[in-house]
Amino acid sequence: MLSVGESKIQDAEREIKRLSELRQRRTQIWIRGVATKGMFDGKEVQITDLLVMSGTESYVTATGAKATIPLAETIDVNEVKKFLTPRPTLDEYHDSPAFRTMAKRLAEKAAERLRRQQADDDAKLAQDEKKRADGEKMAEMRLALAKTHLEDMKHKLAMLVLEQLIKQYPDTTARLEAEDLLKQLQAGDAKKNNTVENRVERIEAADARLATAKRFIEKKNHKGARLLLERLVKEYPETVPSDEAKKLLKTLPE
Repeated sequence: MLSVGESKIQDAEREIKRLSELRQRRTQIWIRGVATKGMFDGKEVQITDLLVMSGTESYVTATGAKATIPLAETIDVNEVKKFLTPRPTLDEYHDSPAFRTMAKRLAEKAAERLRRQQADDDAKLAQDEKKRADGEKMAEMRLALAKTHLEDMKHKLAMLVLEQLIKQYPDTTARLEAEDLLKQLQAGDAKKNNTVENRVERIEAADARLATAKRFIEKKNHKGARLLLERLVKEYPETVPSDEAKKLLKTLPE
């Protein structure tokens, strides 16, 4: 077990070793204007003033050797403020060249975005206008075709063309005329269908379709028979052959 004297000697040796290592790791400086009474090499001190490096200082050590050490001096905070650029006020910033340059760039970018948007809008408008013009042209052609069918007494075909025109080109001016013409044809067909002569003609036409469908069934042409029977039911729903056609349809294979 160490005595008190031996323990103190070891503590002193460790402190000397620590100070030696500290001197090796850190750069020593000489601070002019700071009292050094009671200090020794390697002692840690806290400086709250601002320092500026001002050169070097030569001195003679206790052993008589000459040494040179960096020299630092404390400076006044007010002196430092002289070198700081004051922060501009908002009004000063707005009047500065930097702000005007930034504002100009932002304005140019905004203008460019507006030009691109306007160009896109113009292109879309032109595209829509071309689409509308093409639609008007197609609708006029369909209307002319329907009128040609009427001149050839092909009323059903004319009605079919008019119905397609109204459905496919609802935003055209030709649609209005097509609707009026279709109403006239539908009214004429309804009036015609009420005559005794026409009813007889419709029954005969339905009978003929039914007979043809039966022949298709005998020849195992079920697809052709189904097509004829379905058209019979659709075009002559009020006739007796239509009722028979419905029954036959149920017997046909899918």
